[in-house]
Amino acid sequence: MRKIILKNNIEVTVRRATKDDAQNMIDFYNVVGGETDFLSFGANEFKRDLREYEEYITATSNEQNSIMLLALID
Repeated sequence: MRKIILKNNIEVTVRRATKDDAQNMIDFYNVVGGETDFLSFGANEFKRDLREYEEYITATSNEQNSIMLLALID
């Protein structure tokens, strides 16, 4: 985990994603899907099952050449 202070004095925490983050990530994707045209899904169209996404995060973190990072504010 690493804490970074942005130029506007907002603190950002950067850390590895864990399976405990899966539901928050799914919720986030479903919100931002409706805010951009640069994703392959729209609002509430990210349909991965929670257990499936937990397994995906775990599998990704076990690979030697992969990492999933989260940047958290507040």
